Amino acid sequence: MDFIFNFFVDGAISSPIAYEYSPSLVAASVVTAMVGSALALYLTQVLRLADTRLTYMLVRLCGAIAFGGSVWSMHFFGMLAFSLCVNVTYDPWITLMSGLPAIIAAWIAIGWITKPRLSTLGLLYTSILIGGGIGFMHYMGMMAMQMTALLRFDPFGFALSIFAAVSLSACSLWTINKLHTTFGECRWEMCAVGGIGFGLAISAMHYIGMSAARFIGTPETATPIPPDDKIYLSSVVILGLFGLLGNVFSGGLITTVRRGLVLLNQQNTELEDNHKMLKQQQAIMLKNEKLATLGTLSAGIAHEINNPLAYVSGNLSSLKEYVDSLRYFVNMIKGWRSAGLLTPDQEAEFERLSQETDLAFLEDDVGVLLADTIDGSNRITEIVKNLKSFSRTDKTDRQLTNLNTGLKSTLRLLNSKLDAGISIDLKLHSKRSIVCNPNEINQVFLNLILNARQAIDKQGTIRIETYDTSDEFGVRIADTGNGIPAEIIERIFDPFYTTKPPGEGTGMGLAIVYGIIGDHGGTVSVKSKPGTGTTFDIRLPYYTAEDSCQL
Repeated sequence: MDFIFNFFVDGAISSPIAYEYSPSLVAASVVTAMVGSALALYLTQVLRLADTRLTYMLVRLCGAIAFGGSVWSMHFFGMLAFSLCVNVTYDPWITLMSGLPAIIAAWIAIGWITKPRLSTLGLLYTSILIGGGIGFMHYMGMMAMQMTALLRFDPFGFALSIFAAVSLSACSLWTINKLHTTFGECRWEMCAVGGIGFGLAISAMHYIGMSAARFIGTPETATPIPPDDKIYLSSVVILGLFGLLGNVFSGGLITTVRRGLVLLNQQNTELEDNHKMLKQQQAIMLKNEKLATLGTLSAGIAHEINNPLAYVSGNLSSLKEYVDSLRYFVNMIKGWRSAGLLTPDQEAEFERLSQETDLAFLEDDVGVLLADTIDGSNRITEIVKNLKSFSRTDKTDRQLTNLNTGLKSTLRLLNSKLDAGISIDLKLHSKRSIVCNPNEINQVFLNLILNARQAIDKQGTIRIETYDTSDEFGVRIADTGNGIPAEIIERIFDPFYTTKPPGEGTGMGLAIVYGIIGDHGGTVSVKSKPGTGTTFDIRLPYYTAEDSCQL
């Protein structure tokens, strides 16, 4: 009973999360279903000509896979066309297993369809079986969605989607049966008409089912987020499978297919490995290029902002002095008034001016406004400072440095900022020195340790460890804080990206870390899991003292 309550909507939903579709991909999903269904029907017709048990079973299996694959591929093509205002990933095992119901249903249904004569009762059973298999695949595929939103279904829409799949399947089977009775042979028209019918059954079931879906929660973005590219890759693989199966059975090369599939799997594994490596290299190159461009842009922005900001800050300081002087003057007049030193006319004029200008309100509000303005000016000054640090292009002032000393100095500097509940576990294994800009590297340590402190709520540990490899100096800075969610970990080094509340961070700390380490020819990586903490790992190459003269 709990499953039913967690599956269906209980009452009306005031504001479900918005979504949208890509018309071109919707059309592609429908075509996918039709092509796959037509191929399955073609294999069903070929099955009637099978002369051995092995050929029969092999062709029947391929027909079931073709139909189940068309349902599976259509579903995930449809999900590719679907964009939701929250990040969505898919459980790989549920996604993979979701194709089995349609394949099993198709296997059983093919046995009914290939009988010499399909009775009305057999047609009904087969339609229910195929429609149920399509529906089972769809809703199992929906259960593979992993997101912050809750997924529920409208009971009426759910029932209507199953009815559409069963009824349209029945119409397709009836039409195919009539064509077969009339022509008595395997014709492409039969496969085309049946493919269109079953394609519509699969598509209708999917999109009616999607209209019955209710996504409940808080939108993460203002606009829908495109789905993961893996769905597209999976759909393309299924489409390729359809074409491959069609070519195989047109020529009857079953043995060749089996050998080809083995080779395809090997090549696919190699392609996946190469694709992952290329994606990683591309991501690194794009980030470095973006940071270099932003660094140049930041230098110009900082320069342009800094000059007028100096005037604003100076004027604010003068304005505060003027306001303090005016306030002193007003208080002096109030004192004269209280002491009776004003003439009646002066006292009346002072009272009139006080009421017209709401003097009491002005005295209070001017101080607040000035304080807020000065605070805003100070924040802009801090942003400009960060921009200058981010856009540094000077590679001089590098020297042979022992970074253990820099870590100790940074910890002494931060001693007052570390709460009593936060302990430091310091292990300095590295004994070698490297050529670097010590001030910049200390800035890296400062930013990362501050980041670790802010990640810990009340009590926890910050572990700092230095180590050596054959050609690199390494330092790990780990905390036992809240960790970083997987959906944002790839963005933490982006300039101005922050998860802190407004006014509590500029989003430049980790971007500066990434830029400084990159300028030194090193790398910085992060591993994190919500609830267990975060670890930053820095690697810096060694340089000899002679190398420092060339930097």
